[in-house]
Amino acid sequence: MGPYVEAVWGWDDGEQRAYFDARFEPGVWQIVEVEGSPAGVLVVDRSPERIDVPSIQISPELQSRGLGSSLLDALMAEARATGRPVTLRVLHVNPRAQALYERLGFRADGGDELHTALRWAP
Repeated sequence: MGPYVEAVWGWDDGEQRAYFDARFEPGVWQIVEVEGSPAGVLVVDRSPERIDVPSIQISPELQSRGLGSSLLDALMAEARATGRPVTLRVLHVNPRAQALYERLGFRADGGDELHTALRWAP
């Protein structure tokens, strides 16, 4: 996410560390692994109303290999089984992720000056 964060807010190592430290929840954040090595992070917040994905990040060298699609497919299967939508937000400056979400059937559901809110409903 570094290039996107830098494009929107600028980059400051101290601020990024503080942002991460303030929001990290071990029970919610999942390290994505490929063949035993870290490949990204997935944050999922489940409520009775929806399955929200505050963050999905795949290492740049492992993107475009179906990993993000697989993670989202699993959440969409859970959503189908429980009758809940999947929601997420994507930075406007990240058209590659936006295209992935739209290809999977997510549709715009609001947003703000920095993000597009997206929703997938079973």
